[in-house]
Amino acid sequence: MLQLVITIHLSPKNRFSSKRGKKFKMPKTQTSSYTQIHTYHPPHPIWVGNLAPSRALTIPFAFALALAVLGFSPSIRLHANLFLSFECAAAMLTAGALGLLSSASRNKKHFQLSVVLQKQHYLQACAQGSVFLYWGWYWQPVLIPFS
Repeated sequence: MLQLVITIHLSPKNRFSSKRGKKFKMPKTQTSSYTQIHTYHPPHPIWVGNLAPSRALTIPFAFALALAVLGFSPSIRLHANLFLSFECAAAMLTAGALGLLSSASRNKKHFQLSVVLQKQHYLQACAQGSVFLYWGWYWQPVLIPFS
Protein backbone atom coordinates (compact mmCIF):
# COMPACT_ATOMS: atom_id res chain seq x y z
CA MET A 1 0.00 0.00 0.00
CA LEU A 2 1.33 3.41 -1.02
CA GLN A 3 0.80 6.14 1.50
CA LEU A 4 1.51 9.76 0.71
CA VAL A 5 1.78 12.03 3.72
CA ILE A 6 2.33 15.74 3.30
CA THR A 7 3.10 17.78 6.39
CA ILE A 8 4.00 21.44 6.26
CA HIS A 9 5.06 23.31 9.38
CA LEU A 10 4.47 27.03 9.26
CA SER A 11 5.36 29.11 12.24
CA PRO A 12 4.65 32.82 12.74
CA LYS A 13 8.39 33.41 13.16
CA ASN A 14 9.09 32.45 9.53
CA ARG A 15 10.19 35.39 7.48
CA PHE A 16 10.21 35.62 3.71
CA SER A 17 12.17 38.19 1.74
CA SER A 18 10.74 39.95 -1.25
CA LYS A 19 12.61 40.74 -4.46
CA ARG A 20 13.83 44.05 -3.01
CA GLY A 21 15.31 42.36 0.01
CA LYS A 22 12.79 43.77 2.49
CA LYS A 23 11.62 41.45 5.23
CA PHE A 24 7.97 40.95 5.91
CA LYS A 25 5.91 38.74 8.16
CA MET A 26 3.69 36.04 6.83
CA PRO A 27 0.01 37.10 6.96
CA LYS A 28 -1.86 35.76 9.95
CA THR A 29 -4.44 34.03 7.78
CA GLN A 30 -1.75 31.71 6.42
CA THR A 31 -0.07 30.86 9.71
CA SER A 32 -0.90 27.63 11.44
CA SER A 33 1.07 25.14 13.44
CA TYR A 34 0.44 22.18 11.10
CA THR A 35 -1.54 21.65 7.95
CA GLN A 36 -3.83 18.75 7.38
CA ILE A 37 -2.33 15.32 6.70
CA HIS A 38 -3.45 13.86 3.37
CA THR A 39 -3.39 10.14 2.79
CA TYR A 40 -3.67 8.71 -0.72
CA HIS A 41 -4.93 5.17 -1.14
CA PRO A 42 -4.79 4.08 -4.78
CA PRO A 43 -7.61 1.87 -6.02
CA HIS A 44 -6.94 -1.83 -6.26
CA PRO A 45 -6.05 -3.09 -9.73
CA ILE A 46 -8.51 -5.39 -11.49
CA TRP A 47 -5.75 -7.25 -13.30
CA VAL A 48 -1.97 -7.33 -12.84
CA GLY A 49 0.39 -9.11 -15.18
CA ASN A 50 4.15 -9.39 -15.40
CA LEU A 51 5.28 -9.28 -19.00
CA ALA A 52 8.57 -9.87 -20.74
CA PRO A 53 9.83 -6.79 -22.64
CA SER A 54 9.13 -8.29 -26.07
CA ARG A 55 5.54 -9.05 -25.12
CA ALA A 56 4.89 -5.79 -23.25
CA LEU A 57 6.07 -3.63 -26.10
CA THR A 58 3.63 -5.12 -28.57
CA ILE A 59 1.19 -2.45 -27.32
CA PRO A 60 3.20 0.60 -28.51
CA PHE A 61 4.17 -1.27 -31.69
CA ALA A 62 0.47 -1.92 -32.39
CA PHE A 63 -0.34 1.78 -31.90
CA ALA A 64 2.56 2.76 -34.16
CA LEU A 65 1.32 0.38 -36.84
CA ALA A 66 -2.22 1.76 -36.50
CA LEU A 67 -0.89 5.32 -36.91
CA ALA A 68 1.15 4.36 -39.96
CA VAL A 69 -1.81 2.58 -41.60
CA LEU A 70 -4.18 5.44 -40.75
CA GLY A 71 -1.74 7.83 -42.40
CA PHE A 72 -2.33 6.08 -45.71
CA SER A 73 -6.08 6.69 -45.68
CA PRO A 74 -7.22 8.83 -48.63
CA SER A 75 -8.32 11.85 -46.58
CA ILE A 76 -4.97 12.06 -44.78
CA ARG A 77 -2.87 11.18 -47.83
CA LEU A 78 -4.23 14.26 -49.66
CA HIS A 79 -2.52 16.63 -47.23
CA ALA A 80 1.27 16.28 -47.26
CA ASN A 81 1.86 17.86 -43.83
CA LEU A 82 -0.81 15.73 -42.17
CA PHE A 83 0.53 12.58 -43.80
CA LEU A 84 4.06 13.44 -42.68
CA SER A 85 2.81 14.10 -39.14
CA PHE A 86 1.19 10.67 -38.91
CA GLU A 87 4.21 8.86 -40.30
CA CYS A 88 6.69 10.77 -38.10
CA ALA A 89 4.57 10.07 -35.01
CA ALA A 90 4.54 6.37 -35.89
CA ALA A 91 8.31 6.40 -36.47
CA MET A 92 9.02 8.18 -33.16
CA LEU A 93 6.75 5.81 -31.24
CA THR A 94 8.54 2.85 -32.83
CA ALA A 95 11.97 4.33 -32.07
CA GLY A 96 11.03 4.97 -28.43
CA ALA A 97 9.66 1.45 -28.04
CA LEU A 98 12.80 -0.04 -29.60
CA GLY A 99 14.99 1.98 -27.23
CA LEU A 100 12.93 0.82 -24.26
CA LEU A 101 13.07 -2.77 -25.50
CA SER A 102 16.86 -2.72 -25.85
CA SER A 103 17.32 -1.12 -22.42
CA ALA A 104 14.95 -3.56 -20.70
CA SER A 105 16.42 -6.65 -22.34
CA ARG A 106 19.97 -5.49 -21.62
CA ASN A 107 19.17 -4.97 -17.92
CA LYS A 108 16.94 -8.09 -17.74
CA LYS A 109 13.89 -6.12 -16.58
CA HIS A 110 10.26 -7.16 -16.81
CA PHE A 111 7.26 -4.90 -17.15
CA GLN A 112 4.20 -4.93 -14.94
CA LEU A 113 0.90 -4.10 -16.55
CA SER A 114 -1.99 -3.40 -14.21
CA VAL A 115 -5.54 -2.42 -15.04
CA VAL A 116 -6.97 0.06 -12.55
CA LEU A 117 -10.42 1.52 -13.09
CA GLN A 118 -10.78 4.97 -11.62
CA LYS A 119 -14.11 6.71 -11.31
CA GLN A 120 -12.99 10.00 -12.86
CA HIS A 121 -11.64 8.22 -15.95
CA TYR A 122 -14.69 6.16 -16.84
CA LEU A 123 -17.03 9.06 -16.04
CA GLN A 124 -15.01 11.22 -18.43
CA ALA A 125 -15.21 8.50 -21.09
CA CYS A 126 -18.99 8.24 -20.65
CA ALA A 127 -19.41 12.02 -20.87
CA GLN A 128 -17.31 12.30 -24.03
CA GLY A 129 -19.02 9.28 -25.57
CA SER A 130 -22.45 10.82 -25.00
CA VAL A 131 -21.31 14.09 -26.61
CA PHE A 132 -20.00 12.16 -29.64
CA LEU A 133 -23.25 10.18 -29.92
CA TYR A 134 -25.32 13.34 -29.72
CA TRP A 135 -23.10 15.08 -32.25
CA GLY A 136 -23.23 12.17 -34.67
CA TRP A 137 -26.98 11.72 -34.32
CA TYR A 138 -28.11 15.34 -34.70
CA TRP A 139 -25.50 16.87 -37.01
CA GLN A 140 -25.90 15.35 -40.45
CA PRO A 141 -22.47 16.29 -41.98
CA VAL A 142 -20.88 13.81 -39.57
CA LEU A 143 -22.81 10.93 -41.17
CA ILE A 144 -21.88 11.77 -44.80
CA PRO A 145 -18.52 9.88 -44.85
CA PHE A 146 -20.23 6.77 -43.42
CA SER A 147 -23.09 6.61 -45.93
